Amino acid sequence: MFKQVLVILAVTIATIFFKNQLSHVLDILVSAHNYVGQKLHLIFADDKIGRIIQDMLALLLIPILCGLLVAAIFWLMKRGAMPQVMMVVWSVWLVLLVAMVAHNGHTTPTLASRNSSHLHGAHLSMK
Repeated sequence: MFKQVLVILAVTIATIFFKNQLSHVLDILVSAHNYVGQKLHLIFADDKIGRIIQDMLALLLIPILCGLLVAAIFWLMKRGAMPQVMMVVWSVWLVLLVAMVAHNGHTTPTLASRNSSHLHGAHLSMK
């Protein structure tokens, strides 16, 4: 318990000192998510089900790829399976989710355009 308190204090202090760099990392993570969403938009239909599949896959692919990358690096170093791969996947998924919500709540460019067109239609109906 004491070690975990020390770790969270150290991570908190590091976060405060490196918050500008962390902001850039989060921007890159959200940009990667948007890029994946754009590429999936080319594959799937633009109906309701297609958009749900696009958003779901865009949110899942990056954390899974990060988990695989960390597991591959661990395997190259230790020549054994990494015991906490799913913890890495869940952590990256949670960070990506929070970063997306922090960036105006838009999960993909297609969702952003759908929200703006929906708001535009609501604005016209109010006139």
